[in-house]
Amino acid sequence: MGIEGPGSILLERLLQESDKKGFLSLPAVERISRSLSIPASRAYAVAAQLECFAFSRHPGPTLDICCGPACALAGSGGLYDDASREVAADLGGQVERSLGSPYWHVPIMTGLDGPGGRRFFQNLKPGGISALRSLAKGDGDHRTRPLATGIEAREQVLCMKGERVATAHKGKAVRGVSEFLRGEGRKLARFLSENDSDAIRRMIRDSRLKNSMSSGELAGDIAQIPRTASDARLVVCDIGGIEPENSPGPTLAAMDPLGVATGVIIAARAVEATRALVAVPHEDVELVKLFTRVIIGLNKHCEFSGVEFELFRVPNFIPCDREIGIASLFRGLTFSEGVSRARDYKYLPWGSHAIVSEPEVFLKLSWMASSGARAYRARKGGGTAMVSIGGSVKRPVLAEVPLGTSLTELLEVYAGGLLKGADLKAIHFGGVFGGPLRRGARRSSLGNLLEKYPEAGSGQILAIERSTCMVEWSRYLARLAERMCCGACAPGRIGPTYVSRLLDRISTGDTDPADLEEIDATISLIRETSLCVQGEKILNPVRICLENFSKEFREHIEDKKCDAGVCRFQTEGPGP
Repeated sequence: MGIEGPGSILLERLLQESDKKGFLSLPAVERISRSLSIPASRAYAVAAQLECFAFSRHPGPTLDICCGPACALAGSGGLYDDASREVAADLGGQVERSLGSPYWHVPIMTGLDGPGGRRFFQNLKPGGISALRSLAKGDGDHRTRPLATGIEAREQVLCMKGERVATAHKGKAVRGVSEFLRGEGRKLARFLSENDSDAIRRMIRDSRLKNSMSSGELAGDIAQIPRTASDARLVVCDIGGIEPENSPGPTLAAMDPLGVATGVIIAARAVEATRALVAVPHEDVELVKLFTRVIIGLNKHCEFSGVEFELFRVPNFIPCDREIGIASLFRGLTFSEGVSRARDYKYLPWGSHAIVSEPEVFLKLSWMASSGARAYRARKGGGTAMVSIGGSVKRPVLAEVPLGTSLTELLEVYAGGLLKGADLKAIHFGGVFGGPLRRGARRSSLGNLLEKYPEAGSGQILAIERSTCMVEWSRYLARLAERMCCGACAPGRIGPTYVSRLLDRISTGDTDPADLEEIDATISLIRETSLCVQGEKILNPVRICLENFSKEFREHIEDKKCDAGVCRFQTEGPGP
């Protein structure tokens, strides 16, 4: 299964070579290039754009430290220091930073990628070198808690008001996978035979279901699909990957792959599409296996009336080049060719005839198919959303909550309240495309904030206490933006680095008020000239931080004062 093309074949070959040896040797890249009749320089360029490729062998274990927003607030940055690198060096390995963990809702300090496979650990504190050494040796130190395999761990994260809930379809495997898929396939076939596209569109319209990708109603997105050229209509479920934008997609997809697949087919019927795809990161081996089995089973036991239902395996591009990369692969282009045509795909990477959304939306469609739009409205009320709650809270969770829920209830009831002694200073809303809000925002509802900040993306909520300096938090987010940009355009290559340097000056007092205007102007320029829509939002967190905490920035500049007491100002005059 999958989509063939020069771009996808090259990446598949490179990934296969990397998986075999753990790195890409230069002779291997040249051999692959010759076999595909493409210049070796192009293959090098593609591999160099992706962090998953290394060009040298690492003989020892790799200690992978997550530096995503939730983990950064939990102190993971304190593990990425000289001491941790010495530990890895002693063991013949190395320490690396990642942008996000597969279990992003729970702060993950580090992971071990060694001979025994890949294991993830949490509850490691900065300075816990003895625990880090035990982790690297595989001794099972009591201060480290190993997480199970990806799928098993993700099944434990969904909660309602602090209570764990059972995974969807859990326990039905005892009937046998083939028998189970046959039964579910027949149910889906019966639903499709009883409901034509008009009936399904009415169901979606009556449900008022939101499309988390577009921030509008799914029915409205469907209505905008051109009614001509039906053979070009497409439905895509983008699972997402290990990214700091913190989409709950991989977790939800792992919990109920059949529900996701069913929802995709139902959406395809509503759109009258001829093709339906589930895009799964190539690196998530377990998820690829799950969806391969589900899609094969449904194709075998259910007639989809002319819909070609496929698994689409894609490399886990970092957020800013994800749209360009997927568009390149889908259209059979190399990455560089995709970049040259990215302007055409800026807002519609899959084309104007496509409906693209996340697993959450398709799972709700699947639920509606079995219960009806009225039951959905009665149970979900004004709608629900998946949110991740972390930071300085007692119980980091991923939960489905009504849109009318206030942030106070999310923090106090769902996450068990703030850590002992913590004094709430700010609430970061929306992952790496959102930003920190003043503590008064805790009275706002989730729905209102999603409407006010449609670009925020995921419903991540991070409680920030007084010990965090907002200038430092902006510096962290600007540095994160540097690492997230793919470098395909000048605004992405230069803008975040320039803003990061200006924030560095503010944190040391070596600055003047004009720097704040310079930061604002740079962010506006990036929004106007970025090559991709993701790049437009890359410095949103810094902009929102400046809007809500301008007083703290001015105190750094004018009074050489840090509210959190973490910045060290220069005692002498400004440098050259």
